[in-house]
Amino acid sequence: MRVPVQAWGRGWSDHPYDRARTWRLTSRGIPSGRDVPGTDALAIMRNSIATLNIHGDQDGFTMRTFEAAGVSAVQLVDRVDVEEYYVPGEEVLVFEGHDELVALARDVMARPSSYAALREQGRRRTLAEHTLRHRAEALEHLWGSE
Repeated sequence: MRVPVQAWGRGWSDHPYDRARTWRLTSRGIPSGRDVPGTDALAIMRNSIATLNIHGDQDGFTMRTFEAAGVSAVQLVDRVDVEEYYVPGEEVLVFEGHDELVALARDVMARPSSYAALREQGRRRTLAEHTLRHRAEALEHLWGSE
């Protein structure tokens, strides 16, 4: 089973303007779209079979980690340490390497209804613990403790 992929944003877009502003001469070779407004990006994640969240060697997690779970996406994350925020296998899916990523994506494609609970549990955890209000309260607590 082939895993269809589509990406959005200037770093992926093959539009001539986006390639010029990212200094990219060649196509990445996958279907892509231009930048989309935030609400559209959230809808894309929610409505997709799965959302891929790659961090590479970056420190910490991007907002995408929390946005994807918050909109009930099936999130495929490349970092085991996401367990600090979510329960792997119950709220997000973690992969280590290409083969595991493809296997997870194929399983989600073959059995999308099997991931309804994961979608809901990720959303619930996000709303209960990982909103911007939670982050602001944590910062306020740190500043107030001096």
